[in-house]
Amino acid sequence: MRWIRRGALVGALLAAASAIALAIYVRHVEAGLPSTAELRRGYRPPQVTRVLAADGTVLTELFTERRTVVKLADLPAHVKLAVLAAARSG
Repeated sequence: MRWIRRGALVGALLAAASAIALAIYVRHVEAGLPSTAELRRGYRPPQVTRVLAADGTVLTELFTERRTVVKLADLPAHVKLAVLAAARSG
């Protein structure tokens, strides 16, 4: 009976430590996200810088995060539906 109590105590301590570690991780990830007020003002993520030759061909692309902003209206219907389907299944 004594080992059951010790096992339960160890399990409870591990659960508490896991919850604390998860909370710290979420806070860490959350710190790098823009605020909702910033998003409402207009989100401008870092985008690709393209270096072009005189004839318009791309010589190179410089980026930290490879993003290209597009308007929602410019997305095909099947892309919008795919995002909705993925959001529902997750």
